[in-house]
Amino acid sequence: MDESLRDLERAFRQRGDRESEVRWLAARVRSGDLAAERLELAAWLGHAPALEALGRDPAPVDGGEAELAPRGEEEDSWDFEVRRRAAFGESCTRWGRDVALRFAVAAAWTLPRWRDRVTGPDDELLEALEALDAAVDASPEEAASLLAAPLAVGEADAADGDRWSAPAIDPCYLAAARAVLAPDAGWKDLVRSAVVDAGSRRRSVDELRARLAEELVPWAIDGIDPSEARSRHTGRRLGREESIVRRVLFTPDGAHAISTSQRGTVTVYGLGVPENARSLPRQDHDLYGADVFRGPSGSARVVVGDMHGTIRVLAVEDGAVVLELETGTGDLRDLAVLGGGERLVVASGSSVRLFDLASGAAGATLAGAEPKVGSLAASPCGTRVALGDASGVVRIVDPVSGAVIAASPSFRDTSIQDVAFVGGADRVAVAVGAEVIVWDAAAGTIVARIERFEATVYAVAASPDGRLVVGGGAGPPGGQGECPPRPRPR
Repeated sequence: MDESLRDLERAFRQRGDRESEVRWLAARVRSGDLAAERLELAAWLGHAPALEALGRDPAPVDGGEAELAPRGEEEDSWDFEVRRRAAFGESCTRWGRDVALRFAVAAAWTLPRWRDRVTGPDDELLEALEALDAAVDASPEEAASLLAAPLAVGEADAADGDRWSAPAIDPCYLAAARAVLAPDAGWKDLVRSAVVDAGSRRRSVDELRARLAEELVPWAIDGIDPSEARSRHTGRRLGREESIVRRVLFTPDGAHAISTSQRGTVTVYGLGVPENARSLPRQDHDLYGADVFRGPSGSARVVVGDMHGTIRVLAVEDGAVVLELETGTGDLRDLAVLGGGERLVVASGSSVRLFDLASGAAGATLAGAEPKVGSLAASPCGTRVALGDASGVVRIVDPVSGAVIAASPSFRDTSIQDVAFVGGADRVAVAVGAEVIVWDAAAGTIVARIERFEATVYAVAASPDGRLVVGGGAGPPGGQGECPPRPRPR
């Protein structure tokens, strides 16, 4: 890449505006850094800067879509939408096998949100989709091995005539998986089937195109693997608790995530290897509060607090109880460890107070009863505490004086469910409603929104380096998503 091209990219990354991206994309095509076909694909998927850089309408690769422009009342008819789906499915096969398979896999990945609404979350479907992700870039032998199990389940149930008994039986998934394994002569019909079937679950072809574009435009323009792009939008599955996820945490080294639940479970997940999840001893009651810190020996310890005010310190490696204390507060809502683990800040029904972790002795009060504080977090340096309250506001306070340093606007007319500092003392991830908001307290601005949760998000945590956010709640399995310092606009 020559220096002028680097300058154009740098300008776009810094400004993030459409004009800068158009200049950069056009220059990349002229220099050969970006294939003209990939720019055309991004334009066809509706990416406006790609269309402007292309300088013309995308080539007529569609399967008759151009002739299906809305005409009066016909655009609202069911028959019209069926014909549009068929035409769009045909269009997706006209870009060659490599691109077409990406369409099929992306179409299959639209299934979890649809199935969540219809039949509930399904880990087996997610595992089958993860195998499909790996298979599309694998050798034929590796792909056959990766897809053998989900295809066997689906085909066995198909023989039984029970379409809904297993997630892999879904016709969209089966078509996409078979397309990946199909020889050169057989993949087109299968890709078309996968896309058309996915389209039947959406309100319109336009909605499906936009959903596929989320993954395929970054792949076409920047070479970003679709699974990575998907992770940025929807997170990556870690697992599922037996009931509502109350809190999620990262260990200090960032190697593990920990979740607690309504039923007293404490689960440790190995990041990057979700199947290595292990359970610590179940606690007696609903675990509303939890935090993690390094013990005197450097090993990770997790502090959990139940709804009655009982707090236990557990060793992460084996779940052994290192310390137990009774705060006597009742109605415990959350807790956080300050500094190196000497003090706790605890939110109960009536106040937010400091406690000595070793003795359980109560200290200063940081906040009163109104508005009720239901979530809190301590900054990594221990000099700030974030309080999320019932009015939808987050306050940043000094844990020594109790002085309010910053306060957010009300994010929603509902309680803040959880808060977590992101990579320092300025940014806070906020779980409110069915989304996670990243708020910059120093600038007073929202810098990111993660909106792809299906139900209330009760728990949120940020990795020690501030790059990843983990969320969990009452909907599908908890997932992790990337939290860049400056979200790249599109």
